[in-house]
This record gives sequence, structure tokens and C-alpha cells, in this order.
Amino acid sequence: MDKEKLTNTVNLVTFAAMGGLFAFIFLGAGTYLINPYLFHDTTVGSFFNSYTNHYQNDSLVEEIYEYCNEFKYDIDKVYCVNEFFIENFEHIARNQSGLLSPQKIFEEGGLCRDAASLYCTIFKKMDLECKYLFKTKKHVVASVWVEDSEYQLCLLDQKSVLCG
Repeated sequence: MDKEKLTNTVNLVTFAAMGGLFAFIFLGAGTYLINPYLFHDTTVGSFFNSYTNHYQNDSLVEEIYEYCNEFKYDIDKVYCVNEFFIENFEHIARNQSGLLSPQKIFEEGGLCRDAASLYCTIFKKMDLECKYLFKTKKHVVASVWVEDSEYQLCLLDQKSVLCG
């Protein structure tokens, strides 16, 4: 291969690599600009995870776990837990920071963050992967992967579940 051809090949490879890097950075930043709260999980994850770990053996968590974990399929477990929320959870407005205990959530009502943290506590006990997804700066839902016949992501809000 002559020197000119080699130089052109090196330039082409360099250009392609730079273009790929630019696209990766641009698309990553673009995703963040479209919805920066999707990535918020990493900054507050320890706050929610400490709750999840603390309440693993709570009597209400145990009760929901024992009832819903009897289902064979993970998707049915998810719908079972959601049904418990539909029947027992009341959304209230409150200005306090932090998270309520499972008992207080169902006795007094709670916010989206209370529901998401309790969902993830129950799903963690069921060995289902659960994460917190911030749909906006002030609204969080639980997201859980179910692995029945195919992977599905379910998003759970205070009163609804959407799987697909």
C-alpha cells in the first residue's frame, strides 16, 4: 500500500472514530436534556435503598409479600402488589421530607416517593429488580423487571401499573 493510500485510510478511520464519539456524547447529552430526571436515580439511590433495606422485615411488607409471592409468575406478583395499593393507598399532599413507614403509608396516606419506596421494598423481598424512575423533578415511580417468558419492564405509580 502506498503512503498516500495509507494516510487516507488512517484519516478515514480517525474521522469515523471521532464521529462515533461525537454521536455518543451528543446522544447521551440529548437524552439528559430531554429528561434529566431519568438519571436522578444515582444521586438519591442510597436514600431510597436505605429505606428498602430498613423495612424488609416490617409486618405489613411481610403480609403483602406472603400473599403475593404465592403466584407462579412474576408478572402476577407485580399485579398483586399493585392491587393491594389500589385498595389501600391514598395519595395525600404533605410538606415533610423523608419517607413514611409502611404502616403510616396505609394509615395516613402518602406521596409518590412513599409508594415507590414501599413497592421496591416488597419487590426486593421477592427478588425482583426494582429501581426508582423520576418521571419529573417531583414525581417518582417504581420500575421493576419481570422475567417470565420474556423481559418486561413494569412502571408502578400510586394507583396504576403499566407493563410492556
